[in-house]
Amino acid sequence: MTTNLALGLPNTSSERIEGLDLIWLELTGKCNLECIHCYSDSGPHSPGDNVGTARWSSIISEAADLGASAIEFIGGEPLLHPDIFSLVRHAASLNFNIEIYSNLTFTREGFWDLVASEHVSLATSFYSCDKAVHDSVTNHSGSHDKTLHNIRQAIDKNIPVRVGIVDLSEEQDAEGTADFLTELGVSRVHIDRNRRVGRSGLEIQTNPIEDLCGQCATDRLAVSPDGWVFPCVFARWMTLGNVMTSSLQELLSSARLSDTRGTLRRSFADRDESSSPVISPSNCNPCSPDQVCNPQQGCNPFHSQHAAMCPCTPDSACNPQHNCNPWH
Repeated sequence: MTTNLALGLPNTSSERIEGLDLIWLELTGKCNLECIHCYSDSGPHSPGDNVGTARWSSIISEAADLGASAIEFIGGEPLLHPDIFSLVRHAASLNFNIEIYSNLTFTREGFWDLVASEHVSLATSFYSCDKAVHDSVTNHSGSHDKTLHNIRQAIDKNIPVRVGIVDLSEEQDAEGTADFLTELGVSRVHIDRNRRVGRSGLEIQTNPIEDLCGQCATDRLAVSPDGWVFPCVFARWMTLGNVMTSSLQELLSSARLSDTRGTLRRSFADRDESSSPVISPSNCNPCSPDQVCNPQQGCNPFHSQHAAMCPCTPDSACNPQHNCNPWH
């Protein structure tokens, strides 16, 4: 008999447990920016962490016990969480592939030492080479220069960093911005379209599943600052349960998750393949709020530029022994 790790109660479920490889932990809803398209509607006045460090830590342990190998700390702005350093170290002790998705407008004392010593990869968003355009997206004057400074810091320190560009308007010059970042030394740059969720979700949609990339029918979950669990950070209307009342094992063995993944698989299978973005393994980046992943095109979390040497499959994280880890 297993135990409900959240409540300390017996778990008598005999259901088959669904897979888990990648988990997003949305540590806080608070953010120092207020981007016009934010998928989680985060900002300075958004709620913070209602899960608590102790429960986040136990979720990380549960995920490891269930076979997960990749973890992404997101927000809001994850660096605003007071205990993110200890949570990262805990994940590292369990041999997770770790990525922090930050706006990189600031760092904390010891941040660069942490990401280097624990082999943490970084991800951020960047909207335009034009300072005024970038800052108009973030609603924060000076954010362009701060983020760019820390992107350069990561490159100088040989810390893996990838950058997502959400294409919101022509004045951003998304292609030119991507070229600028590549010339700067960022090896993983991706341009994505705007997703109609969060502050971009005010438009009435007939089928919100159309805004999902196609990977969230597989072995990944996202946890919000309130403990609610979704198939991915974008599928916020598809609540699967709450980690404050259920263990990850219970959530993975629930009929709700099985039914939800089945619905997603059928929807993705019916989607016109010609409308799906083509992503080759050579330019595949980890799935994130800025990444369009397509399981039919060999894209999976923590796939790096060393794709030719990487025997990874779309449903598994890369094996660092095969040069697939961004730190290789």
